[in-house]
Amino acid sequence: MLGMITGSWFADLLFYGIPVLAIIFFVMCLRDYRKAKRQSFTDPGSVTRGQLRGKLILTIVLGVIAACLTVVVVGFVSLLFMVIAFM
Repeated sequence: MLGMITGSWFADLLFYGIPVLAIIFFVMCLRDYRKAKRQSFTDPGSVTRGQLRGKLILTIVLGVIAACLTVVVVGFVSLLFMVIAFM
């Protein structure tokens, strides 16, 4: 599959790798937020409301970025497959 879009494996690695990295960062941030929220319930006062709110905002922003990048890549690949199918 590498080399399919531009003919260069490096360009394709970037094309597919950036959404994968965005998803990985989103999952890491979501895990960190859930861990901090759980810690605030078990040990009140250990995590401030501002920290929780910041982690939640970062999680939402990274989720939107990851979803948008994934939709763009999947859409572009599906368009390429449709072009090949109707040749």
